[in-house]
Amino acid sequence: PPAPRVSVEQAHVQVLDVLARDTSRFALRPSDPAWAASLAVEINQCVNDSVPDSTLAKDTFAWKEWMRHCNKLNTVAWRPDRNDLDSDERARERFLFDSFLIEDYKRMVRAKPTAKPRSAVGNLMAVRRVLRRGGVTPADSPNTNTILRGLLSRYVSLHGAEVLAPRRAE
Repeated sequence: PPAPRVSVEQAHVQVLDVLARDTSRFALRPSDPAWAASLAVEINQCVNDSVPDSTLAKDTFAWKEWMRHCNKLNTVAWRPDRNDLDSDERARERFLFDSFLIEDYKRMVRAKPTAKPRSAVGNLMAVRRVLRRGGVTPADSPNTNTILRGLLSRYVSLHGAEVLAPRRAE
């Protein structure tokens, strides 16, 4: 079967929109807009082709969970670049990423009560990879490690610290 792909189609549209609105003296004004659109698609395909299939599979799963989370908050999954945000918008993006981490971990625990909190961080990192591949630098979420420590503390209270210790073959 073909390798799973996380759609970055919105990234193509966003790039083409930026190019179309550019009024600077350096603006790109292709004589054939369809040709420019095909180049935008090919650029993103090449970026995706550089990613191992196993990573794309993880990213695809995480992106589906991300879209569910964004739908619950009635917002779009494709986020703005952090360089385009003011302080209030950065706070909104931090809340969105932090809440995804917590909600995704809750989803994991419903499926498997002994799910480890670090797994939810993996899904958050996958979402951030998808955004970066689409040309978006996501907003920083400095609370990620703090939230992880809080989740780990809860996990240890429920399951004991020995569950987190790696098991070595003897």
